[in-house]
Amino acid sequence: MNSSGTVAPSWGQRILGLEGLRAVAATAVLVYHVGHVYTPKVEVEYGELFRLLDQGLTLFFVLSGFLLFWPFASRLIEGREHPSIRSYAFNRALRIWPAYLVILAIAAFVLRVALRPDGTLGTLSWRGFLLNATLLQNYSIEWQRSGLEVAWTLTVELTFYALLPIMVVAVEKLFPRLRRAYAAFLPVAFMLLLGGVGRAVVIILNRRVFLDASEWGKTGFSLTARSLFAQADMFGVGMAAALVFIAFRKGVFSPRQAPLVRGGLVVGGILAIVFFQYGVQADFLTIASAVGFGCILLLVVLPGADGGHSLWARVLDWRPIRWVGVVSFSLYLWHLVLIRFFIQHGITFGGGRLGFFVSTVVVLALALALSAATYYGVEKQALRLKRRNRPLPADVPALAGRRESWRPTAAAAAAPAAARSDGASSRD
Repeated sequence: MNSSGTVAPSWGQRILGLEGLRAVAATAVLVYHVGHVYTPKVEVEYGELFRLLDQGLTLFFVLSGFLLFWPFASRLIEGREHPSIRSYAFNRALRIWPAYLVILAIAAFVLRVALRPDGTLGTLSWRGFLLNATLLQNYSIEWQRSGLEVAWTLTVELTFYALLPIMVVAVEKLFPRLRRAYAAFLPVAFMLLLGGVGRAVVIILNRRVFLDASEWGKTGFSLTARSLFAQADMFGVGMAAALVFIAFRKGVFSPRQAPLVRGGLVVGGILAIVFFQYGVQADFLTIASAVGFGCILLLVVLPGADGGHSLWARVLDWRPIRWVGVVSFSLYLWHLVLIRFFIQHGITFGGGRLGFFVSTVVVLALALALSAATYYGVEKQALRLKRRNRPLPADVPALAGRRESWRPTAAAAAAPAAARSDGASSRD
């Protein structure tokens, strides 16, 4: 366990700023749902703002691609054996199911606000609960939108969790003589290509069934739009960011090149934002935001000009922000349960801007309280069971330290590649 009270991640020490980015993503999703579901008139008034808040999920997917691919990519590049897939699968299950099952059961059988296939709120049948508990509801046209409405994203995450080691092992077996850096890029290219094709299919289906990808419907289109097939490119952007991060750690970029890379990230982020804001093709707004978030992610985790942690990393690691990131998974699951409970019982806090503000504060405060309970009572206890990989050696500066240089020490630079850590994650 580290000083923040979080459970130490299985890949090593955490990366400064990543918990803060989780906090930003979870809060954006919460505020979006308050406006979209609870006070919809405000969403209409501030459409541009809510369009941006709607991309909080995109940031989550980019972060997942970055965090989970990093250890695999590091070992591919160094020519080492990939991490234990059995431990990886066990740790992924611990990350998702304990808190999810508890919150699903409370929503379905205590608060009785689980979403049912007919669009009403209440308890779930045992068949429906079993489908949702196993996260298989996303593969059923009838049950896709049921249980916790946000749970479809967990099915997408789990599909990515399963596909990632398969891609890595396939690269190792099929391309044993390929240059290591190229081998590490193949899974990235596959995810970007898969997502590009999936997005094209969704666009074609959209024009045929006259439904937007954000809409729900008991159709194959809805299943496709909410599958990894149509979301893979967002994970691919995060995976690409992981390769850039690894390149920085290994000194691929010289001191003269590093500022150019950072400048390129700033320009890329600005262009993505401009395209997102003014682009005429709404079908590509999500991938535009993913590219922008990938640039922002790297600006946070890459070293500053002085070789230390970036200013953004230090800001995002402010204790209150970091704590929200720690409980962000529970926050993501709880907030819409609360909103649905309020709606079902006729609890409102007025309309207009003031009503939206009060509603947001109330939902956020209560959701954080519930999230703290499920994190400390369920998530944290489950994460203690995670199987550990080799810890970060003592001769490599702690990535989470505020004053240590980001660059490896001379001893670390001289150490054999096989003796170095393959990276860290933010509780993942």
